[in-house]
Amino acid sequence: MTAAELRADMVLAIGERTPQLGTDGRLRVLVTGSRKWRREDIVRDALSICCNIAGGLAGTLVVVHGGAIGADSYADNWTKGKVKLGWPVEEPERHKADWRADCTDRCRPLPTSGRPLGHRREDPRGFTVCPAAGFYRNELMVRLGAQLCLAFIKDNSHGASHCSDLAEKAGIDIVKFEL
Repeated sequence: MTAAELRADMVLAIGERTPQLGTDGRLRVLVTGSRKWRREDIVRDALSICCNIAGGLAGTLVVVHGGAIGADSYADNWTKGKVKLGWPVEEPERHKADWRADCTDRCRPLPTSGRPLGHRREDPRGFTVCPAAGFYRNELMVRLGAQLCLAFIKDNSHGASHCSDLAEKAGIDIVKFEL
């Protein structure tokens, strides 16, 4: 598929969902993506289409993402660049996972499972992490709401798939890009 064909498919996929502005005059787009996603051009093009929709409705675009490498960082860079150019785009809304946070009673196996760290993992930098932190961050982003979710999934990414599934269950329109 050529780049022009891919862009035409994107315009149709996003446009047929006819995203509308929220009551605050903003089009909130949740970006979720694999850390292994390497097609920055697809992220840029999809966000440009969303920006055109928001601008055409006399609103602004808000890009919400999880602050990870890969698709999230591409979305963040695109957003910051468009803000500087004066496009109808707000500063990116980043929600980084708090990997060092204490585990909750929702973590499995529970920290009282008999393992010295419960389900926590040792990080090479000398601290432990809660492996569920990314899932909790995804839940928060979906709870905050969006009119559209762009999911950039490579190799069946667990985190990006989890977030897009939650968004779909919450009634947020999804456009998936899979490699």
